[in-house]
Amino acid sequence: PKEALTVHANKARLPQNINMQVKKNYKLRTYGNFHYLNHLPFKPKSDTHKQSIYVKTLNKIHNRINPPVESKTPPLNPETKAFLDRYFQAELEGIDELTGMDIMSKWF
Repeated sequence: PKEALTVHANKARLPQNINMQVKKNYKLRTYGNFHYLNHLPFKPKSDTHKQSIYVKTLNKIHNRINPPVESKTPPLNPETKAFLDRYFQAELEGIDELTGMDIMSKWF
């Protein structure tokens, strides 16, 4: 179908109140640097990155008050779309020859 070729966006789990999330992030901005530390393949040996009980409690309370809810994603900025199109056009160059299909004309 023709509408399948338009910009696609999955639903996202966003905080119920974005402003409350921004305020929490502002207050705990140093915590954000270590938020994904457990997902790294090589973790620092220092214990200085452990969360305090205060931060853990605050995060649990915040997640109860402002839970993530499934909602429509915010509209894509046209500049971001143009940047991504340029990036993927360069990255996907030659995919038509590789697959034997006309993919680039459908993508862009």
